[in-house]
This record gives sequence, C-alpha cells and structure tokens, in this order.
Amino acid sequence: MELQLFDHPRLEASLGDDPQALCELVDAFVRIQPARLQHLRAVMRRRDFAEARRMAHQLVGSFRSMEMPSLAQAAERLELAAEQGDVLISAASLRQVRRLFVATLDAVHDQLRERRP
Repeated sequence: MELQLFDHPRLEASLGDDPQALCELVDAFVRIQPARLQHLRAVMRRRDFAEARRMAHQLVGSFRSMEMPSLAQAAERLELAAEQGDVLISAASLRQVRRLFVATLDAVHDQLRERRP
C-alpha cells in the first residue's frame, strides 16, 4: 500500500492557485499541529478517551483539509480506538499518527521547495 502523504496540487487548487495563501496555511499548520499532538499524547496518558476521540476527530478534519490523506486515515483509526476505549490500539494509532506527521511534513517541505522558482 503506497502512502499518499500530501496532495500539493489539490491543496494549491483549493486555494485558487495562490502560492502566498498556500505558504501561510502551511506555516500555520506547522506552528499549530505539533502542540496539538503533544496535548493529545498527554490526554492519552491520562486515558481520557472521550477527549482523545474529540481531538482525533479534529485532527481528521485538519488533515483532510490540508490534503494529507494518510494522516487523516491514521487519525480516523485513532478516533475509533479511542471511542472504543482500546488502550493498545489507541497507543499504536497515536504512534502511527506521530510518525506519519513527521514524514508528511518532510514531504510538504520537499514539494514546496520543488515548486519555488
């Protein structure tokens, strides 16, 4: 199964092919998401599955809107595991989200670098 980390052309098109808007959106995403993932990790340590499910659901929306399908799918698995109160699958899903987040940010930076004149 091939991962689709970041659909740059689709995100750019959704922003009216505005490179400035794309850069601003990506910058905001990069500033905000690491703290959200850290907070989610703390919530998971407390085994607050209701809050973890809510946060994972928000991440699904964020990742989808940023055209990051693999991350969105991993966050969906986390959301479902948290909803079921499954400690092991929730923990494994969170690890997967964190790994994919790093890989996705690398892909975003690579693709943006390739597109710059």
